[in-house]
Amino acid sequence: MAESATDIATLAFAVRCTDGRRGALRAPPAATPGHRHGATQPPIVVTDIVTPVLAGVIFGQSLYGAWIGAVVAIALVGAVIARSLLPAIDPETSAAGG
Repeated sequence: MAESATDIATLAFAVRCTDGRRGALRAPPAATPGHRHGATQPPIVVTDIVTPVLAGVIFGQSLYGAWIGAVVAIALVGAVIARSLLPAIDPETSAAGG
């Protein structure tokens, strides 16, 4: 279905219907605490809308190097944030005497 899409709306619909995670034609996933409270719903909706369009641009323009660079940059930013927010000494292992 996705290979016969002629515009962005058709492509987005095709990807949404065949998406393995939360496709429109699939059963909804079990509710998680974040979903029950609505804390994560808006970012998930934005991601579900933007991802097919971004993937279409990446594949259509053959921007594989940029995609790999973006993934590496996001991973490095995550590592830096985790390093800065985690304590230097693990409180669980130091409390156990080890």
